[in-house]
Amino acid sequence: MNIQCDSIRILTFNILYDYGDDFPYSWQSRRELVFSLLRFHAPDVFCLQEPLKNQVDDLANKFPDYDIYSVGCKDDEHEGQHMSIFYLKRKFDMLSFGRFGLSEKPDEMGYIGWDAKNPRIAVWVKLFHKDTKQSLYIASTHLDHIGEMARQQGALLLINEMRKIANDMPVLICGDFNANTDSQTYKNMIDGGFVDCSASPGIIKSDLPYTYHKFLLDKGNDEIEKFKDDNRVMKVIDHIFYKGDVKVLRHGTLSDNYMGVYPSDHFPKVCDILLNADLNQ
Repeated sequence: MNIQCDSIRILTFNILYDYGDDFPYSWQSRRELVFSLLRFHAPDVFCLQEPLKNQVDDLANKFPDYDIYSVGCKDDEHEGQHMSIFYLKRKFDMLSFGRFGLSEKPDEMGYIGWDAKNPRIAVWVKLFHKDTKQSLYIASTHLDHIGEMARQQGALLLINEMRKIANDMPVLICGDFNANTDSQTYKNMIDGGFVDCSASPGIIKSDLPYTYHKFLLDKGNDEIEKFKDDNRVMKVIDHIFYKGDVKVLRHGTLSDNYMGVYPSDHFPKVCDILLNADLNQ
């Protein structure tokens, strides 16, 4: 049950963009909850979806032990929702990094692909783990919430791009896929050779039947029942996938809240992994 000293804890979290001044959506009303969650669960790497530049800056100031690679979806710099990867400086060196658009023009940031509503991107880093002297790739992404074709094609593009970038090295793709486990998008990831960390054999797990709760948990069963046929609301749409020589030790969905107030409309996911481990151990 103890956490192995050479394991790596990875967390993915759609923290919801700074949504004006209204509770519970505003960043002002949620940020201390986000800070508290990250401090307590102490990930070695955390991948974020949706933060705006001011949210990334707040997190950078709050967590100075982490280095960051973060890109805005609209202009390849600061504009729009960011895809972000934070990693502990004392545990990792970043060897390389990059980004690509999830569209027919992956080299063109800000381009809206297929039937998507918004421009979508993925960011990735290659990290050298100082304790084990091993390297891995980690990507953070957010597929479109409207376009079914954009989600399916985005997943295929993720698979192909990360295969070209990482070759046979260990890869983890973290993010909000806006796709549940029965979707074609999810199936594309599995058929592409990736494994859902939550489905890895022999792990310790503490999961929930949904990650996107849409701030409905205090609204009562009648309100939640309205979304029973929705493909995203009250479903597991946030995932951590891996490929390569990785052993997943544990996986969980985190429902941290303060007296019913939640840090986001999504629950984060967390997993502990070992690199280049004997998978039969």
